[in-house]
Amino acid sequence: LLISVIATAGSTAVMFAVPPWRETPFLVYFGAVVIVARYFGYTSAAWTAVLSAVAADYFLFHGRIGFEYRTDDLVRILGFFFVCAIIVGIARERRKVEKKLRQSLEETSVSLERLQRAQEVGRVASWELDPATGEVRWSANAQKVFVGSRLTESVEEFLGRLHPEDAERVKGSLAEVATAAQNLEYRIRDDEGAYRWYHTRTQPAGARVLGATVDVEERKQAERALLSTEKLAAAGRLSATIAHEINNPLEAVSNLLYLALQSELTADARKYLAMAENEVERVSHIAKQTLGFYRSSAQARPVVVSRAAEETAQLYLRRAESRGVQLRCDCATEAKVLAPEGEIKQVLSNLVSNAIDACRAGGHVVIRVREHGAKVVITVCDDGAGISAKVGERMFEPFFTTKKDVGTGLGLWVTKGLVENLGGTLRYRSKVESGTVFRVALARVEQQLAASN
Repeated sequence: LLISVIATAGSTAVMFAVPPWRETPFLVYFGAVVIVARYFGYTSAAWTAVLSAVAADYFLFHGRIGFEYRTDDLVRILGFFFVCAIIVGIARERRKVEKKLRQSLEETSVSLERLQRAQEVGRVASWELDPATGEVRWSANAQKVFVGSRLTESVEEFLGRLHPEDAERVKGSLAEVATAAQNLEYRIRDDEGAYRWYHTRTQPAGARVLGATVDVEERKQAERALLSTEKLAAAGRLSATIAHEINNPLEAVSNLLYLALQSELTADARKYLAMAENEVERVSHIAKQTLGFYRSSAQARPVVVSRAAEETAQLYLRRAESRGVQLRCDCATEAKVLAPEGEIKQVLSNLVSNAIDACRAGGHVVIRVREHGAKVVITVCDDGAGISAKVGERMFEPFFTTKKDVGTGLGLWVTKGLVENLGGTLRYRSKVESGTVFRVALARVEQQLAASN
């Protein structure tokens, strides 16, 4: 009501200020009703219409307010009310529409916010493609989905990042994307050169194509892990079979070596036969472990690490010489660790074998054993090809190998497992074309005994 009084009073003041307008008061009051209806609603507009009619009556009858009208005056008053009623009705409907629109906008805003959160949680990016121009419009979270990849609005640049094995297949599907829905999985190269897996679904929408892309790298990693597990299970069954078959011949070889050592031999022959006997024992040890007849913890004993390193170096010396690689052992301690000797030698063998394979003719491999506080530290160094960051991410995975013809992909995986089971750590540092250093740290026997007590 206050708004209506102010609007009517304002309109009246305008007419007093501009005398010619007094002859057409309805036009001024119409303006007041329209403004009030626009900004304050239909109720205020209705009150403004009533008050304006009273004020107009005053001006029509020259200062006399009454209810005796000429026909012309009555028509004008009724016309004024009729137009005001229309204005009030329009204002009322407009208010309803505005309220519904606000509700709709709020619901849309909430839905969009929920959609964005769901996309972020699910790592899903939505996009829109114009096949005619090749322009792509990405959702706000797309950059978070395509980790490490700089996104552009050009589909050609995006396709240029495809893995070579996926490029032809994806480009072939893109040719049909405007007419039929597509379901694709592919790899994209990020700015650092690494590839990640993505899954995309598309749907034609008139002249444009809508799509959603999800990062499936973790799923692919899980699939690879499952495949590796299945391979390990199969390898385990095969290993058990092989171990069972070779166990008896190994016993026979051990007996023959024992008999040979009892005969008259030169010092060198006796030395080499003793080494052969130790290696046969290690093979037998591994076979028994595979069959489950042997428990490493029960056979752990103090092992002089430098002696195990020297014996391993002696075994690989001829292989290194045949490849033109210089192999030497630099051991400056007699420190011991509590472990099965065969496992220490197996760790050394895997690392030394890899180091020799990594070197070119004229290369060097050095085995060092040092004491470092309460630890015995074994390092195997080479000046070979080095390990790239991409290979380094996967080299401890089972069945991953860069030696396609001779590698099984189990050496480093087994080595890491053996070291960790002994309570030690396995680390490495490498530079491509400069070489690699593997570092094994194990607790000294005194430390292990003190911890167990």
